[in-house]
Amino acid sequence: MTLLRACGLLLLAAVLLAAVLSHRETRRKERMRDVAAAQSELRATRLAPPGSAPQAGISARANIDVAELPDRLAARLHDNPDFHRLIHRCGVCHATPDPALHTAEEWPAVIAQMSRMIDDAGLLPLSPADSAAVLRTLAEHASR
Repeated sequence: MTLLRACGLLLLAAVLLAAVLSHRETRRKERMRDVAAAQSELRATRLAPPGSAPQAGISARANIDVAELPDRLAARLHDNPDFHRLIHRCGVCHATPDPALHTAEEWPAVIAQMSRMIDDAGLLPLSPADSAAVLRTLAEHASR
């Protein structure tokens, strides 16, 4: 009887494991579908004016304390497409950062760190074009 019980428990464990793995695969496919839809929307509105483009995702880190971009700089950069990428990509999880927070030499490491955090959070990754545009804007107006 003990052998039958052990076999039954092993079978139950195998069924439960299969259910968990199936659920994980379903969730992974849903995330991939969501990412593809977000990328499609982002491509369609890449250079949209502030407030009209879809956000790349919402993060649990939405309350990161970042020195906000000064209004004088935002007004000066309003017509710059790279600036809109900065707003739409960085401003989703935290305030759009003031470029003076870092030097031009420091910003690439910050962008790399933020890219890792975006990946870890399962958000829409920064494309090479987005990274370059954001970095151009930040480096151009960085502290000296």
